[in-house]
Amino acid sequence: LNNDLSIFISNIYRVLVLSGFLLSMGLRYSMVKDILINTNEQYLISRYRVSSFKYDVKSKLPNLEYVSIFKNSNEEYEANLWYGKNNHYKMYAFENFDEALEFGKIIATKFDLDILDATKAGNFNWIDK
Repeated sequence: LNNDLSIFISNIYRVLVLSGFLLSMGLRYSMVKDILINTNEQYLISRYRVSSFKYDVKSKLPNLEYVSIFKNSNEEYEANLWYGKNNHYKMYAFENFDEALEFGKIIATKFDLDILDATKAGNFNWIDK
């Protein structure tokens, strides 16, 4: 009877450990991160969501440098907001360049930033707003 109880407890422990691992992996891959920017008060909110549950992290808006548009490996045009030396926020991905450019112009105007066309490797051009 003691041996059966210890086997049962050992199996329950293994199931709980495996369930915890699978739950944490599932949460990791189902989590969505949104970036919300408040231009009036100069802060941003990183919002993490899983289903209807959300958690907000509020921080000071970094010193933004420019907006770049480039073509990613999925053949989409991404508009990114760059800050610091080599950091960026991925804002959105578009199917065509004109939509990405229009979005980039809106963001650049809102924050008074320049726009970089980085769609061709090694051929970067600054775009007039």
